[in-house]
Amino acid sequence: MSDSKNLFPEFPELTKEKSLDKLHADLRGKAFETLRWHPAENISSDPVYFKEDLPKNIALPSRESNNWWIGESFPYADPAQMNKSLLKSLLHGVESPSIVVDELDKEQVSIVFNGVETAYIQPFLYGQPTALARFAKDFQQYHLTQNKDTSNLQGAFCFSYHKNQLAPIRNGIHKVRANFPSYQFLQIENDDVENDPVKSLSGLVKKAISALENLQEEGLDINTLSKGLFFSLKIGKAYFVEIARLRALQLLWGNIQQSFGIEQAQKAVISVQFTSASQGADMYDNMISATTQAMSAVIGGCQRLTISPADAATEKGTDFTRRIARNVQHMLKMESFLDRVADPAAGSYFLDRLTVELAEQVWGEL
Repeated sequence: MSDSKNLFPEFPELTKEKSLDKLHADLRGKAFETLRWHPAENISSDPVYFKEDLPKNIALPSRESNNWWIGESFPYADPAQMNKSLLKSLLHGVESPSIVVDELDKEQVSIVFNGVETAYIQPFLYGQPTALARFAKDFQQYHLTQNKDTSNLQGAFCFSYHKNQLAPIRNGIHKVRANFPSYQFLQIENDDVENDPVKSLSGLVKKAISALENLQEEGLDINTLSKGLFFSLKIGKAYFVEIARLRALQLLWGNIQQSFGIEQAQKAVISVQFTSASQGADMYDNMISATTQAMSAVIGGCQRLTISPADAATEKGTDFTRRIARNVQHMLKMESFLDRVADPAAGSYFLDRLTVELAEQVWGEL
């Protein structure tokens, strides 16, 4: 069947010109400009878009699916308690646990990961550069005692980029690359979720450029850096803007790699971690906010998502609130099937235009 065949001949063809004429007539003298939305300075969004408005220069990296790793944080000081909670959460669908390793020694590593099949998860490991470097050695030794190969394991040693810590970050990256060659290792984060998405995204991108430049001067290979770099974002409550912000980051990262002459461009690896909980807020309101924020992150194309419990502002989370935070992601996968579509936002003229406009604004500031 031809795509051009009119399946509904009783409906006349509706052009952009005819639609706008009808819109202006319905406004009865009210200016069309009053309906425009301004999500950022110098960015104006119309209330309606048409096929003719679709940008010609949007080409997000291709992918087979929109699957992401379900994350959860484990803020426990006691290794045995952490292991108990970790095993329970993995049993209920967590795939990418977040663990702070600063205080973990060699013996405690064995306690925390006792019974955990690390080949089936993507742990994200946080800490100071020296602690992460030490942990890389202890973690590799733990796998050796278990007769397990670490060369194909996936996860991240989250060396958070700071210009005043280049030497320890460089040394830590060397140890990670030697023991866990498939792990990500360089975190570019921007905790500020500003009202202006251009400023927020611009700060993140400039930080990534600085990391590539400075660590290359420290002797690290630019292609290795691009493979190990990932972005860590907080997500805000402006639903459509956050979708476009993540999609714009993918466009910008591709252009940045091209400008550095990177041989094989990598897709932007985006980890999103957020909490909707605030002091005094109703726990159930937080759950609703978490759902819409999670949808923004997923539709925008994150590869990893962690939702903090709805009561995280006052405590570490109960079994109930931690389960609800996990189940939000399960519902987005198993009921909404958002993991099965390569780009759920593709074809939305509004989102495609907003994505390109954000990317162009940020690129113009670099």
